Amino acid sequence: LIEGERRLTYREMNQQANRLAHHLIGLGAGPETLIAIYARRSIELVLSLLAVLKTGSAYMPLDPDYPAARLNAMLAQSSPAIILSEGGVPETLRSGRPVIEVSESAFLGYPEANPEVSISGESLAYVLFTSGSTGHPKGVAVPHRALANRVAWGRTKFELSSNDVVLQRTSPSFDVSLWEILGALASGASLVLARDATDPARLVDLIIRHSVTFLEAVPSLLRALLLMPRWRECRSLRLVCCGGEAMSEALRRQFYASASCCLYNMYGPTEAAIDAAHFDCRSQPGGGENDAYVPVGRPVGNVRLYVLDRH
Repeated sequence: LIEGERRLTYREMNQQANRLAHHLIGLGAGPETLIAIYARRSIELVLSLLAVLKTGSAYMPLDPDYPAARLNAMLAQSSPAIILSEGGVPETLRSGRPVIEVSESAFLGYPEANPEVSISGESLAYVLFTSGSTGHPKGVAVPHRALANRVAWGRTKFELSSNDVVLQRTSPSFDVSLWEILGALASGASLVLARDATDPARLVDLIIRHSVTFLEAVPSLLRALLLMPRWRECRSLRLVCCGGEAMSEALRRQFYASASCCLYNMYGPTEAAIDAAHFDCRSQPGGGENDAYVPVGRPVGNVRLYVLDRH
């Protein structure tokens, strides 16, 4: 686990997450308990996420970059039992809830062994709020079986291993961040946290410096990355997955004009647990280069797609 100059081995990460998990269990955390995490991309975010899942509780991210009104609306709808934070939580968001500050040195007196917690595939894993682009944001509750299915399918499909280096750049408010984190950690890969994920030049620098092999990006960001002078130096990349927006055929062609790695177009609403469909962009889409957009492709494992008419 890498954030700037900070490094954690798998053993250190697991021990620290376990200490926090035992502390949370002592506060009553367990299956069907909802715990909010107020943190940006950081080691503390990953430790908090792992600790919450280790207690059997469900995770709900609160992005510090979101407007206070939106965060308060999310809290009012979801009523989490506890808020974990990195660097403090504004008083306006507390509403009497216990707030726990997370750091590498916290909870040193707690056990470092994995907690023994029993959950089922139907147990709640996380709650994410939709963007609200078609109305008011709503909380989507996703069970463990859906999350586990997507992570297991992705590991196999993309052949992630301990040789990979995954860049975690998606906001914790979007479910792709869970795939970046858990896909990497379930595969023994290294996980590089992009503290500033909005600057294409900095992202390219991170890819080169850490020899990143796997990148998730929305098409608009990928387009910006392709324009960076050092993009062609990102030769360590073997896989780029795009989602969140429609991918144009022009972007697909632009990508393969400057890169030789695999590009996948991914599609899935929040309700479908990260991704429901995937398309290998090395395949010639639809009717050829005159098509405006790349297809969303075929379903991921254990998912069915239905094409419906107006009825």
